Amino acid sequence: MLWNLGLDLALGAILVATWYWGCLRMNRRRSTRILYWIDQALAGSGRISGIEWLSASRFLVRLRLQDSCFRCPAVIVRLAPRELPFHWLMNRIRKTEDTATFEANLPLAPTFNMDVHTQHWRTGAKAGKTPRSGRWTTETIGPFVITNRRDWQRDVVCAMDTMTQSRGYQFVNVSFRKTSPHFSATLPLEVLRQRVDAQPPIFDVLKELATGSSSARF
Repeated sequence: MLWNLGLDLALGAILVATWYWGCLRMNRRRSTRILYWIDQALAGSGRISGIEWLSASRFLVRLRLQDSCFRCPAVIVRLAPRELPFHWLMNRIRKTEDTATFEANLPLAPTFNMDVHTQHWRTGAKAGKTPRSGRWTTETIGPFVITNRRDWQRDVVCAMDTMTQSRGYQFVNVSFRKTSPHFSATLPLEVLRQRVDAQPPIFDVLKELATGSSSARF
């Protein structure tokens, strides 16, 4: 009986190890395509200077940009964790998206922390399906601020307006920080792939978010 238990455990360990290394190799192959998307998105405004794997499903791409607006720029690519069967199952249930996060320091650090999120709410309809016209009333609301500060700068709304009008790039989150990295922006990786040849280039939009909103100078 102990022999059978030991054999089952050994077979289970072999299967998990085979799954892990298979997913690891798949992620390494995917990273080659992702690096191509990032290189194309640079549109001649810079180049990739290095890559570092942080985990089996997360890697950092260091950039060298010609524009002095961003210092120590990098892109962190987060692939949905699938390297273990449990992770794969949870991702299937949650439908976790692969994301790319651009982060950099700014010439002048923000004086406070701010996070801008894009949130979609749906009622009574499945995600991805548009309700039939005539049966639903929809409303679009403008940006709003939730804060515990009495002296908050109303120009913060400019950053939110810039984010919502980011010309096709569906940013999930944009953050400003007093500490490094001062600026970060996250979007679904699929959006980056679909807009490789898009105009304007993604890094022009990121510059607009970082400087055009004036949030870095609050």
